[in-house]
Amino acid sequence: MTRAQIGAIATVILLVCSGFSYAQGTSSWPQIFLTKRFTSFSQPVFVTHPGDQSGRLFVVEQGGTIRLIKNGNLLSTPFLNITDKVLSGSERGLLSVAFPPSYSSKKHFYVYYTDQNGDLIISRFGLTANPDVANPNSEEILLTINHRANSNHNGGQLAFSPNDGFLYIGTGDGGGGGDPDGNGQNADSLLGKILRIDVESGVNPYAIPASNPFVGRMGYRSEIWALGVRNPWRYAFDHQTGDLYIGDVGQNSFEEIDVQSASSTGGENYGWNIMEGLHCFNTNTCNQAGLTLPVAEYDHSDGDCAVTGGRVYRGQAFPTFSGIYFFADFCTGKIFGLRKNGTTWEQTMLRDSPYNISTFGEDEDGNLYVVDYSAGNIYLITDTPSCDNVTATSSPRSVTYRPTATRASRRIIFLTITNRTGDPIQIQGITPQTSEFTILSISPALGSGVQIKNGRRRTFTVRTERAAGLSVLRVNTPYFKVETSCGQLVTASKPFAFVPWSTSPRRVSITSELIKPPKEAALVRTSLFDLSGRQIAEHTAETIATPSEIVQGKELPPGIYLYVVTIQMWDGKVYLNQITKIVWRR
Repeated sequence: MTRAQIGAIATVILLVCSGFSYAQGTSSWPQIFLTKRFTSFSQPVFVTHPGDQSGRLFVVEQGGTIRLIKNGNLLSTPFLNITDKVLSGSERGLLSVAFPPSYSSKKHFYVYYTDQNGDLIISRFGLTANPDVANPNSEEILLTINHRANSNHNGGQLAFSPNDGFLYIGTGDGGGGGDPDGNGQNADSLLGKILRIDVESGVNPYAIPASNPFVGRMGYRSEIWALGVRNPWRYAFDHQTGDLYIGDVGQNSFEEIDVQSASSTGGENYGWNIMEGLHCFNTNTCNQAGLTLPVAEYDHSDGDCAVTGGRVYRGQAFPTFSGIYFFADFCTGKIFGLRKNGTTWEQTMLRDSPYNISTFGEDEDGNLYVVDYSAGNIYLITDTPSCDNVTATSSPRSVTYRPTATRASRRIIFLTITNRTGDPIQIQGITPQTSEFTILSISPALGSGVQIKNGRRRTFTVRTERAAGLSVLRVNTPYFKVETSCGQLVTASKPFAFVPWSTSPRRVSITSELIKPPKEAALVRTSLFDLSGRQIAEHTAETIATPSEIVQGKELPPGIYLYVVTIQMWDGKVYLNQITKIVWRR
């Protein structure tokens, strides 16, 4: 049985433990899809926004940088670079960032990282004159927690509560199997805890809120808000209710989700290392008195191994997501949903993804994102499918049409479409993306659509024709417009590139190599583009211009550019559309 089939079982599984019950649920769950939005990150572990109405997203990279997405684009200059301070590797590194309320006026923020000694550091940084760049030399270290013995279980979460404005800090138990130092249940240790401190009061380095549950209690650290967690890898507050959802990574058998009500006065003991999930971890000392057990768990029987805590959806774009807490497993990529129905917690698997999900992000509009740690991509969670993982390729790579005055030239092109979206897709239409040839027939016939299952490919035989009476046309790597149930356009090659780029750039002094336009040509357009597709310059005449003539004495930095030649006939037909990668040197 596949994971998807397991997640689709309609049988209600009801467990009751310590006053909590949860079920897979009989009511309907939404279908979710993942749309790739941002790429090119290195080991991303956290995504958030500053709440300043700027629309920016901040992406924490484990190695020690925070990258900034502004106006939908990844900026080349990091927001913060403290790689020289951070010890990265295994579970260590720069792990999260938090922006205080009224960040736009305060202009400082907080980070959680492991220093070169392996200790856990909570510190504050300020900005430069540029609001998109922080000052790496402005660090104020607020809290240092010894964590040198083991590289794992560093925790790593910072979050300001919408209920009280205090900073919440999630620490791991110090590492090693089974909490050998007993930190989870040691009230005199800051490890294996949720801490709550006041970093905005002006007290240096921080103040202890008077309402913390263990203030003045002998043998307890006053910073502790809750205890008994193993490695709370991502927690988040529900913006609407104020409830706190905690994803706590298990040992060998069970992963758990703990939920703390907004009305809580703190002091909960979530059970580690007495319990693992709802089960006794140490059967010799399994005294559950005073423990707060998880509202949901899942086991490792299907390859799962480490929970990634997520967020409750409160955006407006996808109403069917409202109130669902999304979380995932890092090892398998499965994405789960959790919600409360009366007194019952319902849980189900929403999607079996191929990603190593390290965190869930959120933007100012409440949209949720999942982050693929291994590939460095960020995906938007939506309710409609995406064609990000659909590819279309055509062969042969070169087709030559040789029509005569009385006979059109016909050629067969094979178009192969591969589906790796995770869902079946329908191929609804195939049309040329060029006017140089037309389609006579497609086999198999599309009719009402041809389905391609996930992980499968389908090859279409496309019979094409070049109109009679025109010049010989050589088309390299033909391409098509493919309409699918994803609702997006899939192309088999670059949209204006009938001739592929050179395998290696060549130095320009190539006037003798340029193609001579036919006498009946009406228009010759020669252009230069940079590698992002931005047009640098253009020249239109009856002859082909060299790159130097296109630039016309303008200052053009040395580098690699795309040299495009388009020749149009009097009848509007395009005779040639060629693109070549060149090297420009002064």
